[in-house]
Amino acid sequence: MWAFQPYGGGKCSIITTEPNNFMKNIHNRMPVILDDEKRMRTWLEGTKRSDLKGLLIPYHGDMAAEPFYLTQK
Repeated sequence: MWAFQPYGGGKCSIITTEPNNFMKNIHNRMPVILDDEKRMRTWLEGTKRSDLKGLLIPYHGDMAAEPFYLTQK
């Protein structure tokens, strides 16, 4: 999911899932958030597809958002 590029930094992938109640008013997808060591270890060391698929769920912890505006220079 991550690769070093000698002439331009690195590349990575963001794995998404359906949005939780907070995010669904903002976007139709959200990043998968592995919020504890057990879930992170399963992702990094898991070999069964069923174990990994069980991690691809919406985050249910507290979240906050602030507006972000892009302006042209």
